[in-house]
Amino acid sequence: GLLRELLDNLREQPAQIPAQVIERWTGREGAEWLQKLLEREEVITDAAVAAGELRGALVKLADQAAGRRLEALQAKSRAGSLAPQELEEFHRLIMRLGHRDARGG
Repeated sequence: GLLRELLDNLREQPAQIPAQVIERWTGREGAEWLQKLLEREEVITDAAVAAGELRGALVKLADQAAGRRLEALQAKSRAGSLAPQELEEFHRLIMRLGHRDARGG
């Protein structure tokens, strides 16, 4: 999609400033969206900061998935019993999510 095309283009032809990217995409599908995004002041330009933001977002997504799985296992245990592997996973998830909550994450 659009994001993949943008990343491929930037890999082949790195841009020094957002205006270069906007100029390359003028007249293409998604150009208006891209221009609005790149004109925002809070766009991350530092690679280390961007990596940290991405890592944080991935951790949050993983925690949400783990939370949903924990809820599913809790519902299953209320309806019946958990298999040994499920019980082990249940305990692992409680420890993991409890540890995150204690850290404020």
